[in-house]
Amino acid sequence: MVYSLLDDASDAMAAIGEADSPGVMYDHEVRTRAQQMRRRLDARCKGLLEVVLDEPDAGLYFEYKVDFLHRTVRDFLLGSPKIRRILEQQRFTDLGGIDSCDENVWLLPCLSIIEAFKRAPFRSGPEAGAVDAELAVRLLESLMMFAYEAETNTADRSALTRMLRDAEKTYDWRRWQFSWPLDTNLFLGLACQADLFSYIEKRITPGWFTQPSDSVSSTAKFSRADPTRTLLSYALEAQPRKRLGNSCQWTLHPRIVQHLLNMGANLNDQASNQGRSIWYTFLSEISSSTRLSRDEQVRETLRLLLQHNPELDGEIIAKDERHIVIRKLVEELLDGEIGEFQGEDTLESSEPKEELPELGDAEKVGSKAGSRLGMSWLFSWWNR
Repeated sequence: MVYSLLDDASDAMAAIGEADSPGVMYDHEVRTRAQQMRRRLDARCKGLLEVVLDEPDAGLYFEYKVDFLHRTVRDFLLGSPKIRRILEQQRFTDLGGIDSCDENVWLLPCLSIIEAFKRAPFRSGPEAGAVDAELAVRLLESLMMFAYEAETNTADRSALTRMLRDAEKTYDWRRWQFSWPLDTNLFLGLACQADLFSYIEKRITPGWFTQPSDSVSSTAKFSRADPTRTLLSYALEAQPRKRLGNSCQWTLHPRIVQHLLNMGANLNDQASNQGRSIWYTFLSEISSSTRLSRDEQVRETLRLLLQHNPELDGEIIAKDERHIVIRKLVEELLDGEIGEFQGEDTLESSEPKEELPELGDAEKVGSKAGSRLGMSWLFSWWNR
């Protein structure tokens, strides 16, 4: 359905929130669109892409997805320099008639996903609600992936900001409407994990952490449940993503963490209802992963956290039940740099230290890692 809604990225859609959505998409329209997409994909992709069964228990709207005919096709498209050059040459063509999107093709899938979210015929009831909640999260994760590319590839991010705000309001409403077992902070948490700095910077302002309910739009007509996770716990979730693990190598984004801390986030808050603090949870995850313990983004984030006086005396229990002294763990992760933050002599390190950007400049405290686009999606769209 998301693919089919790319055709509806018209001037009205690009207005982002100024025009009403056509409403819930019922089965007869879903079937019509599915048939059209099958014919289009077959004609334009010569069988390389096809519509396949994905979620048989999710209802007709979410039942199918677009996928490669065979894994070798995907490997060829990703590994062939010639094909990649062709795609790059075509990626920004024929967009002049789409308002607000002529400079940034990445906004188109964002618009399509948001429209798909609005028009989805989500179901009531505990059992169906749990399934639909998972599908909603998948849509939001896909949105964040494309939104990152849109933010990275455009100077004027006002259209993207309006688009994401519209999506956030839609999530809040849907979550309440269908009683989804999802966190209140999920949308902003995913935005933190996707490194959508411009949006987080505008949404999370001074006072947000002391009065988070004030951050909800005045147009919301529903009560805002207490979040089960803090935004900082999302930003410091260091484990690789499960659903998008094939698309990106997950890491941390220090500029997001810095902004949250500057706005009042507290490392000693509970990461979740399990009772452990954000700081302890963060260290536990790092200590359990060799990859993360060697990740420079993690080290940069750790240096940043040490400037906010975290607890260093005590132990954490790693996921393998090992008891680890916090101070020793931090010293090992930073190769002895902990002394710089504690007023002690810095331990000698055999490796030269890399010069870091000033922590006061969020744009310089960047994140190299970003979500990579699913090639199957744009290959089919570029060849429309």
